[in-house]
Amino acid sequence: MNLIQPPYGILTLVSYNMNVGLVVEAGGFLLLPASPPGYCSSQIDDHLLYAGTYISRSCPIGTARNTTSFGPCFICPPKTKNNGSSGINCETCSSNESLLCLRGTKVEVEWNKLSSFNQADPYPDSPETKEFDDVLLQNVFKFGTLSSSCLIISPLLWTTLAIGFSFIVIIIMGILTLYPRRKPHRTFVQKIFMRIDLIGDGELWLGGLVSVVLIILVGFTCKFSISFSNLYPIEIISTSTHSPVICDPNLFNAKFASTLQLLSIHKHDEEEPIFQLLDEQQIVLTTQFVSTEFQCEHVTMQRNMDKGQQTLSSDFNCTTDNESNIVSVSTLLPQHLIVVQFSLTGLSFVGGLRICFNGPSTSQSNGKYTIQMLNFCQFFFTINETLTVNLIVSVKMTKIVNRTAPLSKTNDVILTGRWLPTLTVNTLADALLFEQQGQYRRYLSNQIVLVVDLTESEFYLENSQEPIARPNEIIFQTVLFSMLCLELFGLLFLIFKLLISPFIPIVVQRYTKRTNNDQRLTLTKFILQRMNEAIDEYEMKNKITRDSIQCKIQPFDLSKHDGTNQISQKEYPSLDQIALQVSLLFFLKKH
Repeated sequence: MNLIQPPYGILTLVSYNMNVGLVVEAGGFLLLPASPPGYCSSQIDDHLLYAGTYISRSCPIGTARNTTSFGPCFICPPKTKNNGSSGINCETCSSNESLLCLRGTKVEVEWNKLSSFNQADPYPDSPETKEFDDVLLQNVFKFGTLSSSCLIISPLLWTTLAIGFSFIVIIIMGILTLYPRRKPHRTFVQKIFMRIDLIGDGELWLGGLVSVVLIILVGFTCKFSISFSNLYPIEIISTSTHSPVICDPNLFNAKFASTLQLLSIHKHDEEEPIFQLLDEQQIVLTTQFVSTEFQCEHVTMQRNMDKGQQTLSSDFNCTTDNESNIVSVSTLLPQHLIVVQFSLTGLSFVGGLRICFNGPSTSQSNGKYTIQMLNFCQFFFTINETLTVNLIVSVKMTKIVNRTAPLSKTNDVILTGRWLPTLTVNTLADALLFEQQGQYRRYLSNQIVLVVDLTESEFYLENSQEPIARPNEIIFQTVLFSMLCLELFGLLFLIFKLLISPFIPIVVQRYTKRTNNDQRLTLTKFILQRMNEAIDEYEMKNKITRDSIQCKIQPFDLSKHDGTNQISQKEYPSLDQIALQVSLLFFLKKH
């Protein structure tokens, strides 16, 4: 049948028992015999010169037919598959969520083989606090509440513990005043705190306790400042180096800015090398055709040039994963602006498409200029349809330049760059075409064409990073903070000395006087009680009355003072009267 090549007009059509015969203009005929279920008439037996007979072949993988006909096998419905063992019925796909069942597939494909990923991570936002003194105040005077480890390194926690320790020492020193034998120990402790007194220049031992609190606060502040200085740049900060010193994972010694600039404007001399390295980076394009029966021998590649010119190329590598039905085609792009076309010839379908870009990392000038590794993949598919037979993927390549200012002015600016591909697809499936013109058009095409059009964006993205505070500024601000704390504690100590300290002796004197009065009252009550008992005993022995005792002291009525009523200053006798009553008591006891 080499002489009968379509298209030719049909002169006669004869049908008998599901068999069809065609007489064409070229003077030959074609015979399409009916095929049993699971088979289709798809290949011409080319033994006769002017006659062609289609012979039956098993239904292709991913298709099935359960009737006798000369027509093609039909693609399996969504969520079903056919591995070729039986072309009569399609099997239901597995319900495992880790597997993807594309239409027209032989087997399910693992999701981890089709993952999409890119390096387009969002650049961090600048912190709300961009001044180091504000950062210092916000982090020193707060408790770490994220975890116990954060609480341990909190400066405010240790300052609070030092204040509590000071109160305990004050209470102990107050208790020691009640024990005169412990006076040497109390004096020794006072001398120690007076020697470390930074507030009152050794004038009061309480100033030493305040100095201990101040030293702890300033010490943890210095530790925080040193740690904060090392939190730059963010590329070298890891969780292990961040957590032991500062618990806030979003706290860095860095502020950020992103700008979109025209690629056509002149670059600074310092920036020219990074753009040159980006243009020279070698990029490998990898195209994966997923859930297809095409093999590497069915794949051809060409480069489409201007004015419709095309150049076939064999500079590509092709591999086949028969277990997952994936055909991978990789090629090194000769330039970044190119149109590459892949053609797959044969009667088969493609369930999905995965496009990847890879490029090596390079550096120059001792790491001042670095091109990051390019690692990008994106997967395209339609869950209920196969891919269209004419697929165009537009790729927009955008340059991203990261500019990192040095922590010290004597160091160089670090520039890193990478490519960011952005993929767009016009139409993934021909479902609308089949709906409008009929499902039979699905089986007419014997070739699938993929066009990958690479262009470069007119803009490039520049990300800038610089420190919030450099080491010199951090040292200066920390010293100022320490002096501020010293002056603040000194002011509080001065207020205590001027407004509170003068009233302490008065309060102590009033308390001591009241205590002495209570002791005198107790002694007087005891003496008077014993004196009354002695007088009563003397009266009984000598049979005399109380009036006959020549004494100017009036008897003291204890019934009026039972301990519940307070005795005024005028009610109890003076010291001379007490002494006279004591003498009288001894006289009565003697006689």
